[in-house]
Amino acid sequence: MSTSSTIADSSAPSAKHTIIRVGLIGVGNWALNGPVRVLSLMPQYEMAAVYSQRRDAAQSAADTFGIRHVVGSIDELVRHPDVDIVLVLTTGPQHEEAGTRSDRCGEDRVLRVALDAGLEDLG
Repeated sequence: MSTSSTIADSSAPSAKHTIIRVGLIGVGNWALNGPVRVLSLMPQYEMAAVYSQRRDAAQSAADTFGIRHVVGSIDELVRHPDVDIVLVLTTGPQHEEAGTRSDRCGEDRVLRVALDAGLEDLG
């Protein structure tokens, strides 16, 4: 995994931590008001790229959260050189498609966050 920079941990001034560059798939209300908002508060993460089926929604998220890259496809996001890990934050029907398409890119850095996981998915 490549990294863009490091940050100092305020609890241990001499320690350094890697900044993890995140790519986002999906920027609906749940994603923006949950995981994206939390990531924006955590200095060890940088939201580096975003993809949405609605490009205007991706651009709006980029403008709001300072995301540098708005990309045109899942493949482009997963393979982007400034992305260390990909979060699939879509809901329902789009989630499986986005996860499957990103898995097919052959990358092992995709984290799928299931909004609609049932009990059978938990164990």
